[in-house]
Amino acid sequence: YGPFEVPVVPSRIGCHFLQRVFNFAQVFFRGAHGGQAGARFLQHLPQFQQRLHILQGGQWLVAEQPEKRFLHAVRFRSHREASPACAHFHHAAILRMNQRGERIVMLTAYDFPSAQLAERAGVDMLLVGDSLGEVVLGRDTPLSVTLDDMVCHAAAVTRGSDRALVVCDLPFLTYATPDRAIGAARRMMQETGVHAVKLEGGAPVLPAVRHLVAHGVPVVGHLGFTPQSQHQIGVRVQGKDADGARRLLEDSLALAEAGAFAIVLELVPAPLAEALSQSLSIPTI
Repeated sequence: YGPFEVPVVPSRIGCHFLQRVFNFAQVFFRGAHGGQAGARFLQHLPQFQQRLHILQGGQWLVAEQPEKRFLHAVRFRSHREASPACAHFHHAAILRMNQRGERIVMLTAYDFPSAQLAERAGVDMLLVGDSLGEVVLGRDTPLSVTLDDMVCHAAAVTRGSDRALVVCDLPFLTYATPDRAIGAARRMMQETGVHAVKLEGGAPVLPAVRHLVAHGVPVVGHLGFTPQSQHQIGVRVQGKDADGARRLLEDSLALAEAGAFAIVLELVPAPLAEALSQSLSIPTI
């Protein structure tokens, strides 16, 4: 069937896993359960194992398949755009997926093991959210989460992710001005290796978004219920009336115009979220 590429994350664990499968299969099929399928497997196994090798960098297993079904089940969805030359998703790849109408999978991860689990499941984007204040640190709100907290957890997530695009929240009031936003993003990207930052809000954060994008920082917006503003807006669904829906539409279009490459919509009515998504050229999560 020609060359067959199987991305394995991490490759060392993948190699060990495949070898254990082969060893088990040899014992199983040489026993009383083999039959014709077992004989066929054993016939091709030496050839398959001989052709299995690791490319430089240790990220991709490449094999010529004598039997296509052997490794068909270990394809990983999130590596559609990735390549050995560019290990992680680029935000431009996310935009291309959106243009093609492909669904984009995004999950929150707070540490190394959760990042590895999400990576192996084929997640396209990982968010290191300031909700870690409540979920991980046991605090009442995310407002007390500091930049130091986010740097610590974001660094752990990037160490656990080989392919997914990692986005990190900038904490409360760290992007109140464009200059503060640049300082927070600089530290976040240099010390953790994340690929983008997320800012909450609409019109008030547009100057910061423009400033970040102009200086090479990919930005994800966040509209609807914005947890960092919960003392002002309350914990409730946003955009339920005409004025609220109009503001969300205006803010979403403005964020896209300012350079955000994606927008998170939280606690927004489904019909409104659908209308916003259809109005935008960038993906919504």
